[in-house]
Amino acid sequence: MKPPLAIAGISILYIAVGVAACGNQLWPWIAGRGLPTDAGWILAIDGLALVLGVFLFLGHNWARWAAVAWIGGHVIGTAFYARSQLAVHVVIFALIAYALFRADASLFFRSRAPAPTGPA
Repeated sequence: MKPPLAIAGISILYIAVGVAACGNQLWPWIAGRGLPTDAGWILAIDGLALVLGVFLFLGHNWARWAAVAWIGGHVIGTAFYARSQLAVHVVIFALIAYALFRADASLFFRSRAPAPTGPA
């Protein structure tokens, strides 16, 4: 089953954010200036966005929960360091959560679930 358009779009968004953010963190190293001290954590968090985007596109149910948690973590983090961006992150969180848990999305993620196994 092909992913619904909203799921495909969110998947691409997560992949793009992951690639761009990882590239942004790695650029000083590529340019020969070394990695920032916090690059490991940031690369892990941004790399997770890339991984989530791929698995969302493939229809793994755990990925939609993790994707909502990932953007939710950004909402919480934004509340502490960039309140001017908080409203934008809240809107993005709401749109992503709505799109990932609509009926057509649930059907897509359910179609990828393994068949229940029981006694034969």
